[in-house]
Amino acid sequence: MRSFIFFALILLALGCIALNGNSDLIVGDEGTVSIAFWDLGGFVQDESNERIQAVADMIISYDVIVLHGLTDVSGESFEKICSRLPHFECKLTPVRGDMSKKERHGFIYKKFSLESEKDFAYLLTKDYLRAPFSVTLKQNDFKLRLFTVKMDENNVRNELRALDQLVTREGMSQTENLVRNEVVLGKLWADCEHYEMGSEFASWLWVNDKDTTLDEQECSYDRIIINHNLKKYFVKSEAISAPDKKTSDYKLVYALFKV
Repeated sequence: MRSFIFFALILLALGCIALNGNSDLIVGDEGTVSIAFWDLGGFVQDESNERIQAVADMIISYDVIVLHGLTDVSGESFEKICSRLPHFECKLTPVRGDMSKKERHGFIYKKFSLESEKDFAYLLTKDYLRAPFSVTLKQNDFKLRLFTVKMDENNVRNELRALDQLVTREGMSQTENLVRNEVVLGKLWADCEHYEMGSEFASWLWVNDKDTTLDEQECSYDRIIINHNLKKYFVKSEAISAPDKKTSDYKLVYALFKV
């Protein structure tokens, strides 16, 4: 009897993997949503046309993209990227970081409309070196809330714990327009010497654990984390290098969903 139950559970598990995996799907397939994160590692005001085009070519296939490393705080270079992405909308956050490490984060998206945004700058001195920012996107009845932050690499656990608590509070405070699909993504530094996996976001799925650097560290510093509700849509995740390594010091990471 135990053997039968064990065998049945194995079949059920395999069935769930097949149901949720959809491993043959690729970015751009009908009925999919792709979410990408990329740290450009410093994108200045007078960037070359070649690098601007290389970034645009790298991200144009994805539906939702979050960019970090936009050190041109004027936003001009970000606008140049967006101008080469027809049918996309763009949103730039306020300046993040202190005097020596200022940057902005960019949201780029298609197939979705922007429903709301929230700046958590009031938490800056309390919990974070750079405050989180969130946007809520909507596609018909499908809503998606994204939280992004670049963490202090010397204080990852405390900032990650604070972010976990913040996202939980935000979810509990929603009385209307409930958003059940939530994503945390950014330069979290959540690996190797900076962080050992703990209780932070323990019930969420850390969808990527591949090396996101271009050296031999084998560290996954750039992360995408999805909540329990979004797990049922998840297909796969990958980390990809740009054809020209001068484009960024880090790999682009993406997650694919079947919705």
